[in-house]
Amino acid sequence: EPWLFDIPLWSKAEAWNMKLERDLYDVDSKGVAGTLGYRLFEYVDGYARYRLAENNVKNISPFASLYIREQEGKTTSSSLMLSMVRNTSRPWMFPSTGSRNSVSVEYSGGILQGDTSFIRYGAESRWYFPLPMDNVFSVKGEFGAIHGRQGKPIPIYERYYMGGINSLRGLREVGPRDPATGYVIGGRTMMLYTAEWLFPIFKDAGIRGVVFYDTGNTWESGYHFSDMRQTAGAGIRWNSPIGPFRLEWGRVLDRKEGESPSRWEFTIGFAM
Repeated sequence: EPWLFDIPLWSKAEAWNMKLERDLYDVDSKGVAGTLGYRLFEYVDGYARYRLAENNVKNISPFASLYIREQEGKTTSSSLMLSMVRNTSRPWMFPSTGSRNSVSVEYSGGILQGDTSFIRYGAESRWYFPLPMDNVFSVKGEFGAIHGRQGKPIPIYERYYMGGINSLRGLREVGPRDPATGYVIGGRTMMLYTAEWLFPIFKDAGIRGVVFYDTGNTWESGYHFSDMRQTAGAGIRWNSPIGPFRLEWGRVLDRKEGESPSRWEFTIGFAM
């Protein structure tokens, strides 16, 4: 219910204890966050989210770059993110018409204290177009940038990594590489475009098929249309009793040496 303190104030509380495993290091993260949202105009909502987290970078590979090794150990991150969302998409869970557009800025460190200090900017736009026979076509564009402050490095786990079911399906860990080791260390800017065609398979059971095309990348600076990776594929989506189910296969259209030609991606449940 978007109603708190007897006013139309949307709220969410979060707490987590999770582990992130990458090729060259692991991150143990513990933290809490709280979000408040308020209707500013018709279809437009504003949100403020405060996050306090302790992140422990450990199990660093001997092949990791100096940039990663220097971040070994625990750091405390305190940040505030402000965002604005205009959402006319309908219906709520599986939209077939309208659009969802958002902009955000996140500030870490400074007066908020903590061991990290950076500013992150983001923007996303997604549009839905209904087609005959319950088909839907959608397009999405997403941009991001993160800048370090006060002479502190950007935490390795805050940088942009491309690949996986929510970005470049068929690829994993795409982005700038350490010149000494050749391993991906994440970027400071990102850009992603996606086009999807969804069609019913078993309408009454909530099972749909999807055909998609993804293109995007991350960089150390700037945005480079000539350096965009590309994937395409297909999959199945099901509104299951325990949450949305996705099984999708992506093929790399611009495969590079050492990369797998394709990958399966799977997820189930809501990303709140």
